[in-house]
Amino acid sequence: MEIDGVDITLITSSRLVKFMRKIGINKRLLGITLGSTIRWGGAPKDVTQWFLAHEFCHVLQYQKMGFFKFYWTYLTGLLKTSYHTHPMEIEAHDYGLANGPRMVTYLGPLAKIDK
Repeated sequence: MEIDGVDITLITSSRLVKFMRKIGINKRLLGITLGSTIRWGGAPKDVTQWFLAHEFCHVLQYQKMGFFKFYWTYLTGLLKTSYHTHPMEIEAHDYGLANGPRMVTYLGPLAKIDK
């Protein structure tokens, strides 16, 4: 899949996400982005516009920062603050709100439309 000229992979029903929930890393985890691969824990039809835009922002952050800086900044940030007040998550949340509606183009006919 390509969004704004950036190649990404969207994996649905991700076993990694389900495993992370099961062992208690984050019981409410919806998905995770590793490099340019977005992993969604649910069914393909349940991927939302906001989620795709939010995770795509993490892909852009990763591209801008590179592997080490991205993960160092993200992980050390979690040690200093919560998920909801982490600067990278705030940026992704805001990006999701601003860009979610245009993501329906990439999700196709089975996409769940955010209300």
